[in-house]
Amino acid sequence: MTAACHVVTAAGGGSKTGADWNNAYAGLPATLVRGDTYYLADGSYGSYSLNTATSGTTQITIKKAIASDNCTSTGWNVATMGSAQATFTQIANSGGGYYTVNGQVGTFNNNGLPTEGSFGIYINGTSCQLGSMSRCVGLDMPSASGTTLSYIEVQGTGATSSANTNTPDDLLYYGGSTNLTIDHVFMHDSSCDFTFGYGSTNLLVQYSYFYKNWGAGSCHGQVSWNGSAHTGTVWRYNTMRTIEGSAIWTAATAGGGTTYNGVEIYGNVIYWGGTADKAGYQCLGDGVFTCLNSGVSCNGLQFYNNTMVNLQASGSAGNNCGAGSAGIYYDPASSGGTAIATNNVWYSSSTSAAGPSFSGGTITHTYNSSLGTTDGGLSETGAVNDTAAANPFVSWSGSGNLNAQLAVNNSDVNNWSPLSAPFATDPNGVARTSSRGAYQFVSAQMQPATPPPNVITTIH
Repeated sequence: MTAACHVVTAAGGGSKTGADWNNAYAGLPATLVRGDTYYLADGSYGSYSLNTATSGTTQITIKKAIASDNCTSTGWNVATMGSAQATFTQIANSGGGYYTVNGQVGTFNNNGLPTEGSFGIYINGTSCQLGSMSRCVGLDMPSASGTTLSYIEVQGTGATSSANTNTPDDLLYYGGSTNLTIDHVFMHDSSCDFTFGYGSTNLLVQYSYFYKNWGAGSCHGQVSWNGSAHTGTVWRYNTMRTIEGSAIWTAATAGGGTTYNGVEIYGNVIYWGGTADKAGYQCLGDGVFTCLNSGVSCNGLQFYNNTMVNLQASGSAGNNCGAGSAGIYYDPASSGGTAIATNNVWYSSSTSAAGPSFSGGTITHTYNSSLGTTDGGLSETGAVNDTAAANPFVSWSGSGNLNAQLAVNNSDVNNWSPLSAPFATDPNGVARTSSRGAYQFVSAQMQPATPPPNVITTIH
């Protein structure tokens, strides 16, 4: 059998068979055909439930229609069908997985936020669609095994910390999933967490951007909150900007029982963009990565080649953050675990910035750089402690947008401890030969000849 393609508009047309753009489906059909591809025109589609029964591992593909990829030219009008976004209030999985949802286009770059409105598929979560955990969630993906989500913009409620008590945001819920891939996704304005899950295997998050959240006592906030057992998780080549709460990555479950094993975190950029991003920033209370609560164990964490910039030890409003607010922290009450941290860079010229720290568990750390920070001095093999370090980045003024590619390759950053694949390549696909942090220094041009996936302005 040959897989078919079908076309979809918000209102439909003609006989509404989906055969061509003159006869487009009116919205996605309730049941889809395994192996087929569905193309979405510009328009508003409300909420949609992925509920088609699985058939082995056969995929269903949903794509945003664009000028170069739109199924059929019959009735096609790029100006009205392929020039804006396909907008949903929620996309939820209730059919067991094996889906590909691809917005096809989106603006990413290394010197600023991704462009809102440029992504082919947009989840508008500002009105709070409750998900399977009775929390606001735009991409509700329980047990979404074998699923890939790419070039999607997800916006949260944007609630302040005082407003997120009852229905905090989890822009992506992925509990129970196996082989779920999040690729080139832009999530912003969460009232709490960006991603949340009870148990997963082989979660891959890459080339994605997480911007601005709010934390509170009822929902502390983080990029990733992980409860129950997780195995084989990879976070690579992402940017986390102006995140507050417990940590960037938190493993914690009330009452214990969480195991967070075989986690790879590498090539990421984590920074606070300053008060222009969000006044009253609360900072990271327990570190970049934290393992919390009695009975929780975190084993085999590999934390390599990450860049941390301007992370605050006492938030912009004088808030008190934990002693490990920029490092790796294993709660003494937890069951501890093991971690390796190598070739990372912490930088800031701010007197309130937090330097690297490693606490609890069994954490092996070598060849890390603490630059421009007045606390967190490193004592380890290959340590660099330079409190007067000059800004090493292509573009960074102390606030606003950060381009974390290196403008220099001096002694602050050039003593790289060789690592094997996949850790020996930077986000631009450049082989590492010397530089610590997310990016390998590539001389004056600062960019490889071919733009990498996360800096191309339009991708299809």
